[in-house]
Amino acid sequence: MASDLDDMQAMVDATLAYLGGDADPEPRQVTNVASILMGVADASADAGRAVAYGGPGRALATVRPVAFRRALENLVDNGVRYGARVRIALAAEETALVLRIDDDGPGIRPEAFDKIFERFYTDRPEHGFGQNSGLGLSISKQIVEAHRGKLWAENRTAVPTAEDEAPRVLGARFTLRLPTV
Repeated sequence: MASDLDDMQAMVDATLAYLGGDADPEPRQVTNVASILMGVADASADAGRAVAYGGPGRALATVRPVAFRRALENLVDNGVRYGARVRIALAAEETALVLRIDDDGPGIRPEAFDKIFERFYTDRPEHGFGQNSGLGLSISKQIVEAHRGKLWAENRTAVPTAEDEAPRVLGARFTLRLPTV
């Protein structure tokens, strides 16, 4: 419990630093990113959410562990907010890790793609300010970019079964590409 409180305090401090424009003071260290992903999935499952992890048990990268976990939790929370299930996948390439966070929600509206990573933007205003401050995705993107990574979003679609059928949205996908060195 003390460790969880320390992590929460570090996340609050990092968020306040972000909002104040300060640099994150947490040092970078070689970290098992797979372990962080498994921890995020387990904590979500323990809270009654349908979140699952698929991927290797070990995948190393140099990150700020608390900040990086915050970015991942924001992405998972976003998926849970809009869908019933979230799947986290991790693949290790030669010089990068590729993480995918998929939900089964309504997807991202086309006009929102250019805005979803902006501060205070909420794609679905019907969720209300109390449930969605519009900071989570912008914080995640800033953290990922501070790690020299890239974060982008797209809609997952089903392949049409008939020629005249339009692709059906299966949910949103956030992809994160993180250099390992």
